Amino acid sequence: MSGYGSVARYYDAEYDGFRQDVDFVLERLRAERVRGPLLEPGCGTGRMAAPLAAAGYRVCGFDLAEAMLRRARRRRDGLPPEARLRLRFSRQDMADFRYRQRFGAVVLAFSTLNLLPDAADRRRCLQRIADHLEPGGLLLADLPNLEAPGAAGPRRHRTSFRLPGSGHLVTKTVEERDERGGSAVAVRYTYSARRWLDDALVDELEVDFSLARIGRREIEGMLTEVGLDPESIWGDYLGRPFAARSARMILEARRPR
Repeated sequence: MSGYGSVARYYDAEYDGFRQDVDFVLERLRAERVRGPLLEPGCGTGRMAAPLAAAGYRVCGFDLAEAMLRRARRRRDGLPPEARLRLRFSRQDMADFRYRQRFGAVVLAFSTLNLLPDAADRRRCLQRIADHLEPGGLLLADLPNLEAPGAAGPRRHRTSFRLPGSGHLVTKTVEERDERGGSAVAVRYTYSARRWLDDALVDELEVDFSLARIGRREIEGMLTEVGLDPESIWGDYLGRPFAARSARMILEARRPR
């Protein structure tokens, strides 16, 4: 079994065309007239950070998984020269990171906070975020709504995508079950890559990790505890209001001026 960082070689191929969350974040930054700089904790392969830099923002991203960061740096190399200069990556821990500067906004993208299964680590992460925000600075936190009807209990589903270059077909099986008395979800990804010419199996990878089940009351309470003011909450990337059945829980909070 491997940890979440080991999926780096498949992550980009699977989410190559996924832009809904990036477009939503850009819209919110523009609506709130955020000039930057921006910080993305748990930036992974740079899927969010690179287009933010391409849009004109100065961006710092960090991750603990070196495999993810290698791909993030390669993604940066593909940007225009002026955008490359606006984007920096480093290896740091989400629960204990440090920068000398403060930021106009922090983006916790695509379930990143849920990868911290312990509540104490989530609080430390949010406290570090609050400490690094400029007065009036914005936090955008994108979480799955794991309290939605049907989110509890064992679940299994499959998706597929092709690897660029080789054209190999990858089947991804996702298995989820509740753990820790329902406070977390144990997740197993199984990737099976097959050659497109003869359907021969060329690679198989199993990845185990946990996602914290974070409810609205908990996250809003933590935000308040660390000195941030929750302002808005949406249920999807179209900006529709959050409801019990929403797939996502996207929060906007601000450091008081």
